[in-house]
Amino acid sequence: MAPLAYEFAPYFYYLLNQLDCFENIPESLQQLMRDSSLHAASVAIARRHVIEKLGRSLKDAGIEAILLKGAAMDRWTYPEQAFRLGGDVDLLVRESDYHTIDKILAPIAKRHDKFPGQPAFSALAVEKPFVVSSPTKVCLDVHRNLTIPHVYNIDLEGFFDRATPHPAKSNFLVMSPEDNLLHFAVHSFYDMRLFNKQTMDAAQLMEKTQINWDALLDSANRYKMQGPLKLFLWGLRSAFTQQQAMPQQDIDTPSLWKQYLTRMLLTASNETHGRKGKVFRFRQVTSQIFLSGDIAGYTRYNIAYAAAKMGRITAK
Repeated sequence: MAPLAYEFAPYFYYLLNQLDCFENIPESLQQLMRDSSLHAASVAIARRHVIEKLGRSLKDAGIEAILLKGAAMDRWTYPEQAFRLGGDVDLLVRESDYHTIDKILAPIAKRHDKFPGQPAFSALAVEKPFVVSSPTKVCLDVHRNLTIPHVYNIDLEGFFDRATPHPAKSNFLVMSPEDNLLHFAVHSFYDMRLFNKQTMDAAQLMEKTQINWDALLDSANRYKMQGPLKLFLWGLRSAFTQQQAMPQQDIDTPSLWKQYLTRMLLTASNETHGRKGKVFRFRQVTSQIFLSGDIAGYTRYNIAYAAAKMGRITAK
């Protein structure tokens, strides 16, 4: 089963049960959906257990943490019985807490250093990966920012100011619906996928919560995220035509050349070109400059990245 279908298997299975549609589905497909849903649900339950364990540790340490992406949507916009299965558990913490998090998590999680002996690369990273002690392996990414350095004009404290307690996970915060939409937009394009799980999450978020469109557009302007937001919502309209809640007059449809360029950059087969290597890197750099319009900011990041890479080569 395709990764996207697998990650949402419990939700699709839940919907079909609610609609009582199984009589029109072949038995072999029903069995596949049941098996996928049961396995996905078991993984999701393990993640819920890990999140509760993390929440207690962070609360005892006095650290505020925001749940991101799938971990945030589970039991918020997705029902209790319709598990939202994500990849890793993603947390956002303040910069000061980011530098002390290793010690706090040491009793329950093991740090996975992506760049051993390469402090320059570690300094550029906006996240730290961990593996949490659990019967089922659960990966944790602790973020200190939502995007790579120098690109977009993000006020991280603003996200914490607007955050509210998670409806079902009291030891964690969740970003406002508007900030979540911005994050979905930027993350979708950084991952080089126009239609992905963020598209489904955004549709759920808009259906289950009230979006303050004026606040959303104001944040997009201040953070220089108008490009990603506009194109993401255009893709969302294309995938879910029933999304009538979007204010057509405020978020115009991108011009045809931008639509074409977006599709060319983001929908070229990742299976053909791979998600690594020079081709993917070129598409990623080009799309970020195209979306943010901040050539100077992205150039600063790539100079720092090149310097770190040169340092690694010199060290070898």
